[in-house]
Amino acid sequence: MGQPQQIYQGPPAQQSFQQPPQYTQQQPGAQQYHSQIHQQYQQVPYQGQPVPRQMPPVQQKPAPAVDLLTDPFDISLSTSTAPPPPIPPNPEKEHLLSLLSRSLVGQVQAKLQQNTSAIAPLQAQHVALQEAHARMNAELAQLQSLDSVLSTNESILHQSLRDCDTVMEASAKTPAPNIDEVLVAPTVAANQLWNLCAEEAAIKEAIYCLQRALDAGRLNGTDFVRLTRGLAREAFLKMALSRKVARGLGLELGQGKEDVGSI
Repeated sequence: MGQPQQIYQGPPAQQSFQQPPQYTQQQPGAQQYHSQIHQQYQQVPYQGQPVPRQMPPVQQKPAPAVDLLTDPFDISLSTSTAPPPPIPPNPEKEHLLSLLSRSLVGQVQAKLQQNTSAIAPLQAQHVALQEAHARMNAELAQLQSLDSVLSTNESILHQSLRDCDTVMEASAKTPAPNIDEVLVAPTVAANQLWNLCAEEAAIKEAIYCLQRALDAGRLNGTDFVRLTRGLAREAFLKMALSRKVARGLGLELGQGKEDVGSI
């Protein structure tokens, strides 16, 4: 061909090939073999792809002999991943576990039954407490309203007491009025009736004083009879006149008093 042939100078630097193992001691036949391989690589032109090398067979070194005197007799343990055989159940352990399970189940059932039986009384107490709470709230509201009313009444009472004290202090400084000026009848007939009733009461009081004087021995019988007869006649006339005035004013009188007034 017209183009010059390129001599293969070995594999490029980017591609790595497995280097042949180097031995510390090479035999003359192996060195000759390596030189022949190197000459073949130099004669074969480069075609773009590296030609794979044929690796020479590796000679394995013989295993060293076992020294029975210094051997520790170590036995290598098996590293297999097979699962170990199951542990056989312990009958005593199973029996204890079953007894413990039955005991715990019995205790739990007893506690559950006890709690279930205690639910109804607790619910009744809850309802009773709610009702009592509602009643207490109602009574509290009533007491609050009563307290407000009592506070108002107390304030009114204190104000009235202060007013009374003021009036008493003012009345203590004012002179007492005449009773005749205070008690004034609205009409002339009523004033006449008041005078007749007062004179009748005075005559009765005089007769009572005469009786006490007679009992005490200060008055003899003749004078007592004479004075008592005159006072009784006058009291009768006053009483008859007062009944007529009272009937004229439209006042109600008893049956006996009406009879006396009609005389």
